[in-house]
Amino acid sequence: MASAKTSRLWDLRTGREIANSEEIDARNLVFEGTDTRLLAGGSAMNGLRRFVIQRQGGEEGGRLEIVEDFCLLEAQVNHFALSPDGRTVAVTFRDRSQVSLLDALTGEPRGVLDGRAGVSRLQFDPSGRWLAAGCWKGAGVRIWDRHHPNAAPVDLFSESHWSYAAFAPNGKWMVTGSRDGYRIWTAGKWGAPEAVLPTASVSQTAFDASGEYMACQISGGTIGLVHLNSLEVVAELRPPIPDPFDIGNLAISPDGVYLAATTAGTEVFVWNLVLMRRELAGMGLDWE
Repeated sequence: MASAKTSRLWDLRTGREIANSEEIDARNLVFEGTDTRLLAGGSAMNGLRRFVIQRQGGEEGGRLEIVEDFCLLEAQVNHFALSPDGRTVAVTFRDRSQVSLLDALTGEPRGVLDGRAGVSRLQFDPSGRWLAAGCWKGAGVRIWDRHHPNAAPVDLFSESHWSYAAFAPNGKWMVTGSRDGYRIWTAGKWGAPEAVLPTASVSQTAFDASGEYMACQISGGTIGLVHLNSLEVVAELRPPIPDPFDIGNLAISPDGVYLAATTAGTEVFVWNLVLMRRELAGMGLDWE
């Protein structure tokens, strides 16, 4: 997690911060398959950098020591995404007008995609074939087919001032979010969404490992756990503070145990989904 010009490492099991670093001032942080290799970019950091890190100190209040620092790209990076095979990085820039592809190991250019004004948050689908980009002060969602690099990109809709796209881990679904709610698409079938989930508020989404459930904001400060096949909201969660504002980012741990959420303030909240389901099951209210 990056906040207030400091990158922080948390233990989700205890909810404790175990290390931090003021040297890594980045908006986007992605682990490269291990807990020691970190890609970082955006915010005040110039360029896209790879850090090899190690934690120093005790169980709490430690610091992240940078063992290696390699610059893949010197530019004003806005957002980036790492392909599932770890070989390619897609990057957008502060002017939000194009998407560049880089070799993830060396930073060598691999191509430039046909962008458009406002292009922003990027995500690869689990197969690595599709690359999706949302927008900020732009228009809708754009999809590129990496199996057919000469094909024209697909624009899914254009009426939204703000939008994003996220793929489910099973590769079956892609969910887009915009001011009028969420659209659920079958990946690769871009003619029309399979379903629309209108909501009072939207946020980034997160999926469980099966790809059958997603977590998303459904109203100001309220997170819904949604079954993607039925669009049933099977549970609602709300941060335990008087006014949580809007939900920002959401993430579900790879083992499906923890759901983490940030708010428009500086708080991070974590729920143990396994424990919650166990308590619900005891009352006959589990969602399966």
